[in-house]
Amino acid sequence: MADTCINHPNKPAMTRCIQCHKPVCDECTVSGFYGSFCSNACQQKYKDYAQRKEAMEQQAQAHKGSGLLGKLIVLAVVIVGCVLAWKLLLTPEKQKELKDRVSETAAEVKEKASETATEVKEKAKEATEKK
Repeated sequence: MADTCINHPNKPAMTRCIQCHKPVCDECTVSGFYGSFCSNACQQKYKDYAQRKEAMEQQAQAHKGSGLLGKLIVLAVVIVGCVLAWKLLLTPEKQKELKDRVSETAAEVKEKASETATEVKEKAKEATEKK
């Protein structure tokens, strides 16, 4: 570290305060539970910060579980809503109507496929006759 101590310009700094990042020599370093500081004031500020951070992390962790519960509740409500909508919107009459439409469409597709197959056979027959 090329810096000099903020209190002793003739001494090289051995560390930096983890709160304010000022360079300090070994003589001026205030060592604490959280690291090295330039003063007791910075040590207290960092301690207060660390305690607030820990409290916020604990609070966030406590709310994390409730977030999952909330998502599960929303999912259950959506599923129940879909089932109710299905039952209410598709009355027996609507179900029969839908079934009839599907049957009609299937018959139309079958008829069109048969026509197409006949056309393909005729074109194949014509192509072989021309040779």
